[in-house]
Amino acid sequence: MELLAFAAEGSPALPVIVGVSEGAGLGVLAATDPAVQALVEGVVGLGLPDQNELGWRFRDSIIYLTKKAPKEPGFLVSRLIAGVAPVPLAMIHSTRDEFVPLEEAQRLYGLARDPRRLWVIDAADHRFRDKPQELAACLAEALDWVVSARGAGR
Repeated sequence: MELLAFAAEGSPALPVIVGVSEGAGLGVLAATDPAVQALVEGVVGLGLPDQNELGWRFRDSIIYLTKKAPKEPGFLVSRLIAGVAPVPLAMIHSTRDEFVPLEEAQRLYGLARDPRRLWVIDAADHRFRDKPQELAACLAEALDWVVSARGAGR
């Protein structure tokens, strides 16, 4: 919470939590806390997975080859994503994400409560490697949407 307060210092707007993959999952987890909800405009998650880890070791990097979850303490976004509301949740996902199938993202989106929005980019992988311009435009749109959705809810 100290980091969020620091990020808001001197700004007319509250910060937006933006996370990619594991960071998206941790952003959702953080945004279920009412104290955090009061300090943020919203959450933007790119490639949001259901299963996330609370810890990470260098040896866990093997998942980039195996495409399997590391053996670390974790949590399921599906069990808590509804708790992000009333904070706006924007999700951006690739059609051919090799770690998080599009169907999983759509399922998580279905479990979230409004305000929520899902953008899908026809991209080659989890990193949107072949669509950097589309990703940048979509991210800008998602950030604008989060701020306007939060403002409408106040």
